[in-house]
Amino acid sequence: MTHFAAYDDHIGKLGAISAGAVVYLIWIWLAVRTTNALRILTSQTIPFSIRAIWITKIIAIVVGAGGLFGLLRELKFPWYLAVLPPGVVIFFALREQVMGIVSPVPPQTAFAYRFSWEEYRHLHTNVRRWWAALGIVILGMVVVGVVNILSGRQLQMVFPILAIAFIACWAGISFTQFKLFRWRCPRCGNSFRGFWGRPFLPRKCCYCDLPRWQDNPSGKA
Repeated sequence: MTHFAAYDDHIGKLGAISAGAVVYLIWIWLAVRTTNALRILTSQTIPFSIRAIWITKIIAIVVGAGGLFGLLRELKFPWYLAVLPPGVVIFFALREQVMGIVSPVPPQTAFAYRFSWEEYRHLHTNVRRWWAALGIVILGMVVVGVVNILSGRQLQMVFPILAIAFIACWAGISFTQFKLFRWRCPRCGNSFRGFWGRPFLPRKCCYCDLPRWQDNPSGKA
């Protein structure tokens, strides 16, 4: 029994270290390639000043390099060896040529505005469809569970299918919701919902104050 407990502890510790390594790698990427990382993470719909990028880089260095040092010490590396990889991270992070991020401005035509709003409506509809599909999958899980309890029948092949469908629906929701939150304003090209991605479409763009549903670049009806 003691042997199995020690084995479980070892597996649990290994899993925690692996998960930590993945998290720290993301922070290291953000520290070393801060400008490109922010462009990717925001779909280049959020403007960043050089100062904001440097603040992000410093935070990423502290978390990524500091976490890597702690991880190596957890793996019983001597401190003089554990400090070398974080030092390399800091060296390359500080070598990056930081530039401000500016969102590209879309074409300022009535057609481009109408097309952009139609894209938003399409994304919004897709999000609702994915949520509806997820609700159906969850309902199916409940029904199958009730049938198993009441009838004693073990529908073993149904649950894996429903689990795969649940994961697929959640992935679809995450992807379409991200695109919806980062949908570009037709006028300025920034995220219409702002940096934090407001849950509902605001009355005006959070950056340039373009009114919601305005489909004319001149601002005239």
